[in-house]
Amino acid sequence: MTGRSHYGSIRRMNTRKPTTARRSPPRAPGTVLLTVEAGARWLGLSRDALRSRLRLGQLPFVRLGRRLYLVPDDVRAAIRKQSRPVSHNHTSV
Repeated sequence: MTGRSHYGSIRRMNTRKPTTARRSPPRAPGTVLLTVEAGARWLGLSRDALRSRLRLGQLPFVRLGRRLYLVPDDVRAAIRKQSRPVSHNHTSV
């Protein structure tokens, strides 16, 4: 290996203080977290479709380091909030 050892960059990365934008809200012990892959299977979406919805802010997620996780209860609440009531105002012909 030439140049600087990669261990120096790991040490600096671990000593950096996280910004407020990177902090995740505290969760109760025992909270279930789903990876993006597991969340996509659970929702019946492709991994790319789920990532797109996360990027657009359509679904909530928790960031731990560089990884994204879904909290099933939060996702269910967001889907309920975004759901539109069924309209029964149609007339028969």
